[in-house]
Amino acid sequence: MKMLKDYSVVTDASLIDGTFLQGYVITSYQNLVDLFGEPALQFDPAKTRANWVVQFEDGVVATVYDYKVQDKPVEEVTEWNVGGKSHVGHDRMMELIYN
Repeated sequence: MKMLKDYSVVTDASLIDGTFLQGYVITSYQNLVDLFGEPALQFDPAKTRANWVVQFEDGVVATVYDYKVQDKPVEEVTEWNVGGKSHVGHDRMMELIYN
């Protein structure tokens, strides 16, 4: 399997312009915190409580966020939305989370 390029977790909200839902990932909140740190961005508290934005060295951006899952504590969410400008961000996020 090809190794992932370097990535960083970013807090520049402008990087998410043009991103949209690409798929889903099943993982724990704690696993996301272990990988990416505490969620640093809050876009719309009525819809999301935890958001991470990852930018790869080639500029590809991927996002992970809960969406309208207010019926349980965010620490208990296990299905997360993955966003990006193409499937590439989703594929890379899946590789990060599952490997």
